[in-house]
Amino acid sequence: FNTSLNHGSHNRELNARALYWKAEALYRVGDYNGSVATYSEFLRTPGAFSLPEFRDAEYNLAYAYFKLGEHEAASGQIDLYGREHELLPPFLLLDGANRLLAGDWEQAAVLLSGYLEDPTALDSKTARELLGLIQEIKMTPTKSPVLAGILSAVIPGTGKFYTGRTEDGIASLLVCGLFGGMAAYTFATEGGESVKAWLYTAIAGFFYLGDIWGSVVAALQF
Repeated sequence: FNTSLNHGSHNRELNARALYWKAEALYRVGDYNGSVATYSEFLRTPGAFSLPEFRDAEYNLAYAYFKLGEHEAASGQIDLYGREHELLPPFLLLDGANRLLAGDWEQAAVLLSGYLEDPTALDSKTARELLGLIQEIKMTPTKSPVLAGILSAVIPGTGKFYTGRTEDGIASLLVCGLFGGMAAYTFATEGGESVKAWLYTAIAGFFYLGDIWGSVVAALQF
């Protein structure tokens, strides 16, 4: 394909087709970054628009982004295609799966439902499985990051208890309580100018803030 590209500049269609099949070859061997770059170059190449491979390249570019985990780029590519063309079932299924992985469950459900309504859809089983997964996700209990943070701000460790991380909660409660108590005791016995007291305060504050942040993260990951 590179040889064809080097010698095919005089023929726009030959040059474009060489780019397309080079992108296909890169995709087949798992070089998704290379295929993205080459598909993109193909789509910009004079003479490509009139080729039957043009629509396939639009879809394949989005799929390559999907394989790379670049969900925003994949959906962006599909949206770009959809501005000028009707989205065919393969685009709907791909975009539905892509938005599901990106966490946009509502839009994923709309796309997958639209796919199932199309009589020409060939992979209804996959679409139904993805819709079932969306329903399971919606029914999965969640925890509030705000509440988890507030709980740990009031009593260290309780935000971890709330998210089910009991051992982490006990550790946070003990560590914050230990250094907080040592700081209070040292201030009481040595006064406000005690370096040791301020050191204990800094350590307690560090663990206290870390516990709040950890509780928020734990709730997000619940």
